[in-house]
Amino acid sequence: MNGKKIRVSLKVRIFAIFFSILSATILIFVVSFYRYVSKSTVENLNKEYLSMVNDLNDTSQNLLWKLTLSSQQLLTNEDIQNTICLYEACTDLYQKQQYYSDLLNQISTLTMSETDIALLFFYDPVNDEIIYSSLPLNKRITASCYLYENDLFKYYGPSASQSEFLSNPVFSLERIGILPNGNPIIFSAESGLYSLDRNFENLKQHSAYVIFTNESGDILYSSFPSDVYPDINISDLLSQRNSEYHIFSQKPSQGWSTYVIVPHSVYTSQYKDGIQGFTRMAVIFSIFLALSAFGFWQSIYRPLKLFDHALEQIVTDHEYSGENPSSIPEFDFIFRKIMLLQKQVQEMLAHAVIQEQANTKMQLEKLRAQINPHFLMNTLNTVHWLALMNGQTEIDSITQSLSHLLSYNLDKDNYNTNLQRELNAVNEYVHLQKVRYEFTYTQEVQPSVSNLNYPCPKFILQPLIENSLSHGYREHMDIMIRITILDSEIEIIVSDTGTGMDQSHLETLQETLRSSQILSAGSSMQVHQHSGKGIGLSYVFGILQLYYHALVDINIESNLNMGTTFTIHLPKLKGRGYDVENTDY
Repeated sequence: MNGKKIRVSLKVRIFAIFFSILSATILIFVVSFYRYVSKSTVENLNKEYLSMVNDLNDTSQNLLWKLTLSSQQLLTNEDIQNTICLYEACTDLYQKQQYYSDLLNQISTLTMSETDIALLFFYDPVNDEIIYSSLPLNKRITASCYLYENDLFKYYGPSASQSEFLSNPVFSLERIGILPNGNPIIFSAESGLYSLDRNFENLKQHSAYVIFTNESGDILYSSFPSDVYPDINISDLLSQRNSEYHIFSQKPSQGWSTYVIVPHSVYTSQYKDGIQGFTRMAVIFSIFLALSAFGFWQSIYRPLKLFDHALEQIVTDHEYSGENPSSIPEFDFIFRKIMLLQKQVQEMLAHAVIQEQANTKMQLEKLRAQINPHFLMNTLNTVHWLALMNGQTEIDSITQSLSHLLSYNLDKDNYNTNLQRELNAVNEYVHLQKVRYEFTYTQEVQPSVSNLNYPCPKFILQPLIENSLSHGYREHMDIMIRITILDSEIEIIVSDTGTGMDQSHLETLQETLRSSQILSAGSSMQVHQHSGKGIGLSYVFGILQLYYHALVDINIESNLNMGTTFTIHLPKLKGRGYDVENTDY
C-alpha cells in the first residue's frame, strides 16, 4: 500500500506449491487406480492365461496331426504292407529275421525326420503278436476313455506310455488297417510331450495346473498333485462350483477340452504384482510435476537470475558491487555468507594443495631412503677387480649384480624409468638373493616380442619380490613375474608359492593399500607401517598412486601355506621419455 515490496520466503512458496501438487497427485492416483489400473491388470491376467490355453491346444493338435500323418504314411505304404505279409507267412526263423530287418529299414527311412514320435509299433490281432516296435512294450492301451475318435482313428492321452522307457505322459493314436492278404493290422504311435515342455514349464512358473477331458467329460490327464490338494473334487472344480480357483478353458472342434486352473491365492498374488503397472500413472504424474515445476520456476525466475549473476561474478573472482541480488531472504542470506567465505576458501584450497604435494613427496622420499641403503660404489668396484684377479667368478658376478642394482636404485634425481629397466633391476636383485635362498624364479612377457619401453616409476617390482622372500619364504618355492601388454593397459602379476599370510595380515596389508589411495586423493600423508614390516610395499602402493593417480589398480590375494599374488594394472602412458614411440632416451 505504501510502495513497500512484500517478500514471501522461499519456504512458504515451496510449501504452498508442493502441497497443491501433492493433493492433486493423490486425487489422480486414486481415480486412475480404480478406473484403469485395476481393470487393466485383471484383463491382462485373463488374456495371459487364455493365451496359455490356446498355445497348449495348438501344440496338442499339432502333435496329433503329426501322428495322423505318420500313420497314413506308414500304414498305406505298399512296401511295408508286403513285408508284413511276408513276415506273417514265413515260418523260417532266419528268413523271418531278414523280413524284420527289411521292415525296420523301411520304417526308419519314412520316419527319420519325425523327431516328435517317441514310439510306434504294428500289432497282429489275429496271432496276438507284435510284429514291429521301435521300443520295448510294457502293455497295450486297453482303456475305454479316449481323447476322441473318428471312422479311421482313435486318439488317447495324455496318459502313461505303453513303453516303460517313456516316463512322461504321451498322446497316442491307434488305427486299424487291412493288409493285401486280407488280415487286419493295428498300427499305434505315441508322441511324447516334449513339444509341450515349454507350455508346461510356463504353467509351472505361474503355479497353474492343466486338465484334459474328452467330449464325455471324462478326465484323461490332470497335473493336480494329490498330496497337495487331497480333498479336491476335479469334477466339481471343472463345473465352476469351487470359488478357490480361476478356470480358463478351450474346446477344439474335435470335442475334447483343455483347462488351465489357477489357485485364487496365486491369481491374487499375480494381480498384486500386476498393479505395479501403475507406473503408467507415474508418467502422468511426471508431466504434471514438470508443469508445476515450470510454474514454480516462473514465480521466482527473476530473483534466481539475479542471484545466479551475482554468484557468477564471485566464481570468476570478480568483486560483486551490488547489495541484495534477489527479493528472497534465504537467497540473500546465503549470498552474504558466500561473499564472506570466498577468499578464505580459495586461500585454504591453494594452501592445502601445495602442502599435500610437499608432504607426499617428502614421505615417499623418506620411505625410499629406508629401503635403498647406499653402499660405496668404489668399494664394490675394488671387490670386483680383486675377485677377477683371484679367479672368484661367482663373487665377481654377485658383486657386479649388487653394483648394478645400487647404481639403479640410488639415482634419486630421476624417479622415472621404463618397465624393461625395472625388470632388469629385478633380475640383478634375484641373482643376489639366490646366494642366500633356495627358490625358482621365472618371468614371462606376453606377447613375447613386446617392447617394454613403457614409462613407470622406479622400484615397483623389487619390493614385491623382497616381500615374498622376507615374509613368505620356504625352500624350493616358486616366484614368477608375468607382464601382459593389453590394448590400453599393462597387467603385472607377481606371485609366489610361499607360506602366504593369514587373514589378519592380509587385512593389514590391504589397509596399507587403502591408505595409499587416500594419500593419492589428497589426504594427509600417513602410510601405515606395522612393526617395521611393509615399508617397501607402502612405497610401491604410494608411488604407483602418485604416479598414475586413479588409473592404477592393485589387488592382493593370499592364502596361508599356499602363497601370495599381487596383480597391478597400469595404463600405457606417453610423453615421459620412455614411451615405445620415444627412442631417444
